[in-house]
Amino acid sequence: KAAHFKAFPLQQRDTTSPPAATAPVLQMNASRYSVKELMGAAHTSDIGQGIQVDTNAHIKSPVHLHLDHRHMGVGGEVSWYPCVYEPHLVHPTAPDGSPALFEFGLWMLPMHLDSQDDVLAVAAM
Repeated sequence: KAAHFKAFPLQQRDTTSPPAATAPVLQMNASRYSVKELMGAAHTSDIGQGIQVDTNAHIKSPVHLHLDHRHMGVGGEVSWYPCVYEPHLVHPTAPDGSPALFEFGLWMLPMHLDSQDDVLAVAAM
């Protein structure tokens, strides 16, 4: 299961700006599973089958950061069927029929962790 991405600095020198910010059209989430694993599962219970549970997985296993720039829309009445209403749809074309233009930017700053205790402290946030 994916969890929403939470950004936090270990040290932040500039306290006037937020540690992370995204534009409204960009969403992020962090997952233990790759896109290949997620797309290959017929049901959510199939995800991660055959993966051995490791209590230190948060230290050794990769975390896949998913940057989502394509959206159907927001809202809907049910989680199992894509029923987003017209006012909330994100259209791939502009009103004149030309391709819609969506832009987003991303800055990634390195975060240095000195010890396993730092990793555990970050994972607990």
